[in-house]
Amino acid sequence: MINKIIFQIILFAFLLLNIEIAFAQQKVATQTVQVIGTGTIKNNDIEKVRIKTISNSLVTAVGIIMAQFVSSDDLAQNFKVLNKIVDDHTDQFIQGYKVLNELTLKNTYRIIVQATVSVDSVKKQLIKTGIIYDENTIYPKILFLIAEKSFDQESFHYWWSPAHIPSMVFAENAIAKIMKAKGYPVILHKSIFTDTNNNMDINKYNLDNKEAVYIGKLFQADIVIVGEACALRTLNTMEKEIKSFKATVSARALRVDNSAVITLTTKSFVTVNSDDILGETDSLKGAGKLAGQLFATTITDNWKKKAVTTNNIKIVVKGNNYFSNFVKFRKQLFEMPRVKKVYTKEIKSDQATVIVEFHGTTKELANALMFKTFDFLFGINIYEILQDSLRIMIVNK
Repeated sequence: MINKIIFQIILFAFLLLNIEIAFAQQKVATQTVQVIGTGTIKNNDIEKVRIKTISNSLVTAVGIIMAQFVSSDDLAQNFKVLNKIVDDHTDQFIQGYKVLNELTLKNTYRIIVQATVSVDSVKKQLIKTGIIYDENTIYPKILFLIAEKSFDQESFHYWWSPAHIPSMVFAENAIAKIMKAKGYPVILHKSIFTDTNNNMDINKYNLDNKEAVYIGKLFQADIVIVGEACALRTLNTMEKEIKSFKATVSARALRVDNSAVITLTTKSFVTVNSDDILGETDSLKGAGKLAGQLFATTITDNWKKKAVTTNNIKIVVKGNNYFSNFVKFRKQLFEMPRVKKVYTKEIKSDQATVIVEFHGTTKELANALMFKTFDFLFGINIYEILQDSLRIMIVNK
């Protein structure tokens, strides 16, 4: 009997402990900070200055927590945004407060406020606005297709040129630095790569969306940022040696899975310098930095809102003397929006099997294929649609 009672006590204590642990795990992480606030007494209205000083102290407490997540550079660059976050959400961030002490010295009112701040809420809001990145979020891989030109060059230089002309990357590096700091993986592009599509003209600096997405697929990117960066020397001078330089970055971000334009921007930056090279370099970096700040925020919002499940879909292709048309079919399949990769799994005398990484369902892929004309060289008959596979008959002309 005694053993049974002891067992019940131990069991009750164990259950109580687990309840407390579970409750503790659900509690929001908070931090307590102490702030000294100061106000000016007007018309002997101490109560009015007291309320205002407490309010200002709570804002300062939230700022102290924010500073734990945001670097000094980001703090300065995003001060307007951060100020709005504090103004709009202080009531949500503050879990409670108490006044530890207060005193008046002539017209000065001083107070010590102990505030409990929700660290989780502050962090979530900073992530939402793109100022910091969420280490638990999988960010899209970025490929840059930025052509650059200095004021003394006649034409743009770009790394994807088959002529292998060395290219400047000052603006691109500035954008990439911002993106990396926000958690985006940046693809290191090669100065030389093999283009197997003779129908795609990419030997130019001003790529259209289809061409940019095509290169993005070759590098297995999720997002391509494509555009131009140009530096020029203005007519302004000072004391003969000091010159003015202006750089402009015009670029757009595209989703590789569906070719959609996420955002586009034109940012300019002006600097002065007596050295031509340093002047144009600083102006390109400055314009790139401004563009990078915009891309980091807008891409995050778009990617989270429009994330689509990627499916591996098997396509079996058949037909009489089908192989030559199958090669053309596979190439056009790869170029389709929302198609990320195409793997050839098996080739036989009468049929071939490919695996397609597609952002969408099998039915959506089948519908998209129906809009392809295949340059009127052949047609297709989709005679079977299953959950994860298609069967297609190539119809010869």
